[in-house]
Amino acid sequence: MRPIPPSRHLLAASIFIAVSALAAYGAFHDHKISSVHVNIACAALKDHQQDLFTGDLVFGKSGLWLFHTPVLLGVLKLVLVPMNYSDVILPFRLLVGPVTLLFLGGMYALLYRQTRSWSVSVFVAVLSMTVVNVLGGSSFGLGTLASMTPQTIFLAMMPLIVLAYLNYEEHWRLVLVFTFIGAMGNIHLV
Repeated sequence: MRPIPPSRHLLAASIFIAVSALAAYGAFHDHKISSVHVNIACAALKDHQQDLFTGDLVFGKSGLWLFHTPVLLGVLKLVLVPMNYSDVILPFRLLVGPVTLLFLGGMYALLYRQTRSWSVSVFVAVLSMTVVNVLGGSSFGLGTLASMTPQTIFLAMMPLIVLAYLNYEEHWRLVLVFTFIGAMGNIHLV
């Protein structure tokens, strides 16, 4: 039987920080935004200035623009208010690095628990960032500006949620895992 290879968690963390920094750098030079970004940015502007888009069917008097949760709009305001709403895409650019790092760290922890190989865990974690289209027109993956949506924030938490589920599968703390999943619904309900 082969011995278990030594763990190099510090090297893995360094690789993840470098990959996240590259993703953040790319986000600041990327100009491709999705329709989700446009909708959220319009909702943030409408929340800031109620008399905008009065004739629009979604962002007008119908109130459909309130679909985006107050928690998400509150997170956006942390950046938009000091910048006086001058760049409504900036919050999404700023999220790319930390969300990517969160995903990579969680995926590494989950994969390391299953394989006990740091190198395989690092490789598969970085590989799992790849943005691919899946059934129903959705996408899986993160690291680009266009992928930084409320769904992606939840996706970044999924490896940690699965890891917590596996650790507390037969323990009363499993209730806390499902409570956390419910709380994440405040960012993206679907």
